[in-house]
Amino acid sequence: MPNTAPTFEDVARVAKSVGELLLARGDTVAVSEATTGGLTNALLQTVSKSSRFSAGALCIYSATAAKALLPKSVTKVLFVPGYTSSPEVYRDSKITWVVEMARHVRQRFDADWAIAESGATTQIGGRLRGAGAFTALAVCGPDGSVVTRIFDSPDPQDRSGNMFRYSTAQLTFLEETIRNFGGNSSSKL
Repeated sequence: MPNTAPTFEDVARVAKSVGELLLARGDTVAVSEATTGGLTNALLQTVSKSSRFSAGALCIYSATAAKALLPKSVTKVLFVPGYTSSPEVYRDSKITWVVEMARHVRQRFDADWAIAESGATTQIGGRLRGAGAFTALAVCGPDGSVVTRIFDSPDPQDRSGNMFRYSTAQLTFLEETIRNFGGNSSSKL
């Protein structure tokens, strides 16, 4: 039986914890989203005083949006020939993509931290069938280094539930990374 997806209120509690941590540290965060459709950033905005830690956000869901809003140095990573040739290549391409997006939004919005996600909210058909429903996550820290993680959905058919699962995973990963980082902006990840 599939896991029950978190509710808006569940994810808002995680966002509040992250926001309070950022406020306590005096840090800022930039957000890059794809499969969550802006949900992660919206949840961060529910936190009181979010304007003090929210540096900015991009929601790039389509190739058209990526080409319109991003520099070629970033889009060339996404549009590599053959990135849809197999489930493994597709998943790897998403890791590469989120690393670049985390670096890009951190620099573009002059933030201390950046989080990025991209993946598939439901089971993909055709030759990518084995990719499953997943999101690739990246956190870029104050020193510019990046850590990544893949989150696989327990319910590959629950599109809206997966958006909440992925936002939870993204925010939890950011909070864990900040807490493990310790120190201040001059520390290393």
